[in-house]
Amino acid sequence: MVSVARSQRVHSIVGGGTYLRMDAGNRMMSATEVTELSYRRGERSATSEPVAIALERLQTTTWLRYLQGRGALTGTFEDQLLRIGLADRVNEAVMPYRAAVLLFADEPGSLLATDGSRADVRVMVYDGKQALAGATPNFRKPPKTVRGPLIDQIDATVRLVLDNLAEGVTLSSSGFKTVHAYPERVVKEAIVNAIVHRDYRLNRDVFIRIFDDRIEVESPGAFPGNITPSNISKAGTKARNPLLALNLREFPVAPNLDAGEGVRMMFSEMALADLYPPQYRQSTDAAVETVTVTLFNAKRPSAWDEGKRSFDYVIA
Repeated sequence: MVSVARSQRVHSIVGGGTYLRMDAGNRMMSATEVTELSYRRGERSATSEPVAIALERLQTTTWLRYLQGRGALTGTFEDQLLRIGLADRVNEAVMPYRAAVLLFADEPGSLLATDGSRADVRVMVYDGKQALAGATPNFRKPPKTVRGPLIDQIDATVRLVLDNLAEGVTLSSSGFKTVHAYPERVVKEAIVNAIVHRDYRLNRDVFIRIFDDRIEVESPGAFPGNITPSNISKAGTKARNPLLALNLREFPVAPNLDAGEGVRMMFSEMALADLYPPQYRQSTDAAVETVTVTLFNAKRPSAWDEGKRSFDYVIA
């Protein structure tokens, strides 16, 4: 018996097409299905594709900050983008890649909305442990939308979330105030991963939900490559958008990009804080696929307590 695990890549038979494994056989995939699978696996990235946006929209103060970190480039703005791989010639015109828009435009989310994609972050703070549906949502404060070039979007989102956590939560049921104990590095890493590794084809923002007992960070797109919720603690992350990760490092003050080590750090830091490990789940049934990481603000029971609880259950 041969067991073949899911590959990080999309494999095709030479001259014979690409096949989808079924329960009792295989089915040849259409060209559209092969393209979609390439995006989901992370072999293709929407950030490496040209978009019809005027180049002058990218000549911003953020571009100047990027040059301060990377070093001056010669030639025209078109030449500079072409040289660093953030633009391409399409029908004799130079068009920026989606990555360049995300990195340098003042309002990338608004510019990219014209082609059906999104690029903003929504931060919502709830009163209680669940989001209640109805005419009056149980928001503790009005939701915030974080916009801007990714380097600023990451920084602003991290500050907004940490500020909300620092306030603590007064439980409406008891009047007692609880303190969020998540390590700051873990919160920042979860936010950076959600923004940098999301699927920028999809018409959905990154959502960060803060509850009394946990934080949920939801990123559009499925796990790329062979990453799953069960192996991510050992396998780490796979860069879905390498152009973004590569160029974010060039800014004078770069976000925390640990090149695949960040997720392992999250598990380690949560363990050192005696908190439950990060919980990952993937939603593929919804209209837009998402990956959500949940950080619980709860002390993890010791091995003795867990064993005693199991023993008590058996006796009962």
